[in-house]
Amino acid sequence: MGWAVDTLAAVALAAATFHPLCNLVFRCGCAWFFAGAADHCNIHDPAPPNCPPCNGAAAGIAFSAAMVAGWLAAARGVRRGYAR
Repeated sequence: MGWAVDTLAAVALAAATFHPLCNLVFRCGCAWFFAGAADHCNIHDPAPPNCPPCNGAAAGIAFSAAMVAGWLAAARGVRRGYAR
């Protein structure tokens, strides 16, 4: 049952932090959900550069999968006592 809780926590954290981490990595203007999420993302500006996760499905899926994997590793580390 521990793996299910870890996976659920990782998916929830990835969903909650998608836009702020997107902005941190790509400097695109995305913000927290309560602050407008992708309302200020550079994807809405016709001039390049455009945010890769917002611009294409493949990049968005890859970025999401990397976030879930990272949060899952963190959750498993905390559960096993590796993070101190």
